[in-house]
Amino acid sequence: MGWIRKLLREEPQARRFFGAYAQSAVGTGAGVVAVVLVGYQRFHSPLAISLILLADIAPPMVLGPLFGALVDRSSRRLAAISADCARALAFGGMVITHSFALTFVLALVAGAGTSLWKPAAMASLPSVVSRERLPAATALYGALTEIGYTVGPGVGALVLLFTGSNVLLAANAGSFAFSALLLSTLSFGARPAAAAEAKRSRILTEARAGIRVAARTPAVKMVIVCASAILFFGGLVNVAELLIAKQLGAGSTGYALLVTLSGVAITAGSVMGKSGGDAATLRRRFITGLGLFGVGLAGASASPTFAGVALGITLGGIGNGMVIVFQRLIIQSTVSDELLGRVFGAQVALDGAAFTSSYLVAAALLTAVGPRVLFVISGAGACAVALATVWTLRNASLGRAPAQPLAATVAEAESLAGLGSPEAR
Repeated sequence: MGWIRKLLREEPQARRFFGAYAQSAVGTGAGVVAVVLVGYQRFHSPLAISLILLADIAPPMVLGPLFGALVDRSSRRLAAISADCARALAFGGMVITHSFALTFVLALVAGAGTSLWKPAAMASLPSVVSRERLPAATALYGALTEIGYTVGPGVGALVLLFTGSNVLLAANAGSFAFSALLLSTLSFGARPAAAAEAKRSRILTEARAGIRVAARTPAVKMVIVCASAILFFGGLVNVAELLIAKQLGAGSTGYALLVTLSGVAITAGSVMGKSGGDAATLRRRFITGLGLFGVGLAGASASPTFAGVALGITLGGIGNGMVIVFQRLIIQSTVSDELLGRVFGAQVALDGAAFTSSYLVAAALLTAVGPRVLFVISGAGACAVALATVWTLRNASLGRAPAQPLAATVAEAESLAGLGSPEAR
């Protein structure tokens, strides 16, 4: 914990940024419990629960690139504050409405807030802390994210022991409102030059430009695609965990233990990025994370005991955390600062698509082959991704990209879209 104390002691803005994020991350995790409970208690329909959950996770797939462009062309502080305000209003609104249609809309607003927050936060980190402490800040961000997903549902369940769902919704809204208040005291924001240049182009064109930069930078393209593939295979495992725990006699308690171990392990993997490293080190540790994930799931699929499955899940979780944090570090070290929001927006969109599709595929595969074969598929897929990454990245440069691609890339995107030059509009 010494590195966290040092980071927060020497970076005054980081104290407020991570203070805001720590409690809103727990709110995000608790929000999953709250949304499911609202869907069940108020509408008594599995379809209603599914639609509300989909409304919460679908927006990143559509809005990620657009919000990434918005983050780059405007104040990043304003974008982060707006994201938290949107989520505060959404959960606060759920307290006072009992209409399914309005609840669905509010869930969409909450999902949109999360879609805006992710690129805003990741693009802002380089201006919240000094460059030499950016790896530590990125690792802490990832660790807090996983702690929120692990602890948040437990906090939500604890609140529900003594109160109702409305109190949980209101507390969740309050956590996001407090986060917005803390963020308003920070000074990070858009770069004036990038913002002035952005005004000459359309936001859809800028979003395409960010996607084009990600697609044409070999290292960035590979780490985004590979990390999304890992999320896909991880989603398959998430669906299968409950059934494999029951098959091995561990029941619901065993399932809860697997979820907890996975969250703790992903947090531990995220922390491994705190020291950063040169391009070769980042690449090596990213690939190591891919390999650990695949080996862990392969071991879990082969184990005849619950203890072996738990060990495999833990090892895979550490690898998952390493993949996430080193992906972010590679992007930060490769992409110019004025395009970070757009590239992270593209990453958010692909991650959302991978995670959502994994749930749909898992539902079909579980019926056909069962949970253990699903584990085998996930482990084999992750190992294949690791091997493909080694093959693709062996000659890819991970050096920092030139700082000037914005104008040229936007102009190219405009030309391909038939929009003409900025001056012509």
